[in-house]
Formats: sequence, structure tokens, C-alpha cells
Amino acid sequence: MMPTIEQIEVEIDQRALEFTQDAVLSLGGNAPAMLEETGTRRWANCGRGKVSYITISGYYPDGKYFRRVTVSDFKTPLSFNSNKIYDEVIQDLRTDKQRRAARPTAPNASPQIDRVKLFEQAFAADQARWNDGVKQFPYPHPYLTKKGLPNINDDSTRYVEKAANRYSAFPTIDIMVKVFDIDGNLKGFQTIDEQGNKRFTGAMAKQGNFIVLGGSLPTKSLPKVYVVEGLATGFSVRLANPDSLVICALDAGNIEWVVLALRTKYGSPSKCKIVIVADNDQWKAQQLNPVTGKPIGNTGLLKASQTALRHRCL
Repeated sequence: MMPTIEQIEVEIDQRALEFTQDAVLSLGGNAPAMLEETGTRRWANCGRGKVSYITISGYYPDGKYFRRVTVSDFKTPLSFNSNKIYDEVIQDLRTDKQRRAARPTAPNASPQIDRVKLFEQAFAADQARWNDGVKQFPYPHPYLTKKGLPNINDDSTRYVEKAANRYSAFPTIDIMVKVFDIDGNLKGFQTIDEQGNKRFTGAMAKQGNFIVLGGSLPTKSLPKVYVVEGLATGFSVRLANPDSLVICALDAGNIEWVVLALRTKYGSPSKCKIVIVADNDQWKAQQLNPVTGKPIGNTGLLKASQTALRHRCL
């Protein structure tokens, strides 16, 4: 059976992420938990030198998905190109095999990288920051103000101080929220700084995991739930529906995985009404893909609409 475009996209992105993590670590940087928006250079410094990565993704005119990554310390460029493994990905998915044990790694990446240990260390550091944070912050937070939102002061959120560094002469305040799986297990944290830069706990699993606003997921029945893409949209929905449970899927590509988990646990639309509140990326829709030269499209609206149709959501 031929895998769907969505399945191919998810598998390629996962392999690209693993390559990036290995390459960044091999050059002495901090491994990213996810590959964020394309075409933007991301810094992954770890106290020595400058390590960065940049990624682009999109679709060729024939519908074929691509992802490219370049990691560099300005001396050693390491590259990932999905075109080289595309046929292999399709074959693995068609035969229902697990991802290759020998996944594409950076040529000089250390085979001794312990991802479990990496995550445990990052998780412990973020947990300590969360414990030191406060529920209420007396001044408007710059990120929330930019989004037209007041400070959110409840159990879902902490405001944590970030010490002065070479980018800021004064301490700043980050927003922190917890990331859970469908069974309510804590999987990591998301941090958003005053400029809106987002970070997840290092080496955190993202697929199917989410942020919960307005309480915790019930163990049995869930009559109605709102699903959104990011935290700011989730806060907006909470303000409009104070008594509702809101799920933030972390990004557009994860919405369907989250909805699938909700459907599996809580049942059909008659038992669990899922309302998807889409991000309307109208300002990005006409931006050109640097590879194809074609418009990127309204990703937030497209992913939400596709998911709603496949899983009978509102």
C-alpha cells in the first residue's frame, strides 16, 4: 500500500530532525527538540564557537515533499537532503518497517550520543526552572502584549526569569508551559521569551503531544474540547471560553496527530466534539518558497481543514 503524502512528510521530517540533532551535537551545540519554520537560521550554541542550522521544506510541482538542512560552525558544513532517501522512506513505510537503525547522520557525529540522557538532563533543568517560576507576573509580558493578550495567571503557566546574557544586558522573563501526552504524562516544557522565540525541552518527543489549558484531560469521557495550533491562540480561546478545555498542538504539522490521539481515547464525534480553531496564516500565504519559487500557502488553515475532514471535527 502506497503511503500518503502526510506519512512521507512526517517520516522525512523525523529523519531530518535526527540528522540535525546529531550534527549540532557533533559540532558542540545544543540539539534542537524540533525543526521550526523554514528559511530562518537558528543558533544552537553551547558555550564554545557558533553553531547554527537552517532548513527549508516544501513540495515540488509534482507533489513530492522535500526537506533540506544545513548545519555549520562556519568551518564544517553538514547537509541533509531528503531527495537522497525519498525512495527508501517510501519502501520502509510500505513494508511497515521501523525507521532504519542506521539513519542518516552527520559524517563526524559521535555514535555515543545518548538521547535518553540528553533528554533527562534537559528535562531536569527545565523542571527546576518551572519550580522557580511564579503563576502571576505583575507587568504585561511583551510577547502576550504583542499578541493583544493580557497575562495569563493560572496553573498552566509559569513566568520564569532568564539571566542577563550577551543578547540582553538585563534579566528577562520567559513564559513556560508543560507538554503532556494523551495519558497525562509530562513529556517536557515549552518556553517562549519576550521576543516570541520558542524552545522545547532538548530531545523532547513532540509528535502527538500537546499543552493543556483549563485543567487536565479526564480519564474517561470528554464531551467537548478545543484544539489549536499554538499557545497564543490557545490563550485567546480560553479567554473567550473560560470554562472550556483547550489543547495546543505545538505546531500545524502536529494537529492531526493530536486529534488522532483524542479520537482514539475518547471516541466518535457523538461522544467527543472536537473544535479546531485554525491559525489563518494569510500573511505568509503569498511568501515564496526559496526552492520552488511558488507561494508557501496558508499552512495553518490547510492543516486544520484537512484534519477536520479526516476526523470529523468542527
